[in-house]
Amino acid sequence: MICVECGAPIAKVYRQFSAGNIRLCRCSHCGEFADPYVEQELILIVLDLLLLRGPVYRHVLFNRTKFCPRGIDSTYLRILILYLFYETYLQARSLLMSPMNGRDVDVISMNVLLGVGRALLWVCAESVVYFLAVLLSTRVLLSLNGTIVKYNYLAMTLILGSFGKLFVFFTLVWYYNPVIYTVLLDLYIFASQAVALRVFLDVTQTQAACVIASSVLLRRALMTVLSYFL
Repeated sequence: MICVECGAPIAKVYRQFSAGNIRLCRCSHCGEFADPYVEQELILIVLDLLLLRGPVYRHVLFNRTKFCPRGIDSTYLRILILYLFYETYLQARSLLMSPMNGRDVDVISMNVLLGVGRALLWVCAESVVYFLAVLLSTRVLLSLNGTIVKYNYLAMTLILGSFGKLFVFFTLVWYYNPVIYTVLLDLYIFASQAVALRVFLDVTQTQAACVIASSVLLRRALMTVLSYFL
């Protein structure tokens, strides 16, 4: 448990006197309530996530998520699978929506399956490369060689910071401009991941933004090289 306002460790964020009767604890470091989000509805937490407020990222990542000494929490794994399906759909959309035009159904089905499989492989490779790029950028730019960074929490931080990808479901209902949508979504995810990384590593916003920016550039460079082999 940590204080969502200053990030200081705290034994408990509230005291429970009876069922439904709790009292928030104050942080001894900053004097604020350690975690007021424990009394808020889920919709308010989601709204604060959309507004990129640092305290709510601390609440979700450290206080709401069950402590994982290793591995990734099952909720984050399910969200990650949704992300992978989303990215795969965008990669293989042209194949899935191509007209039949009297062509052989079996040939088309095989081509679609191969295309979707290749897109899924590409998306998985891109995700792994990006995680390694963030890890490398964190070590190099922030000089954290003597600091233990839990890899599983770094992965959950990036997953949490990528929740904007779920906006893709709105595109199934409303018309959108693909170019504008992609640019705006990438910028929003960039900002969200920078906030999440700042909260996790307890660094400045500028440092977190530099790590994410360098990781994006490194991922694009490595995936360009990898494209010649996939």
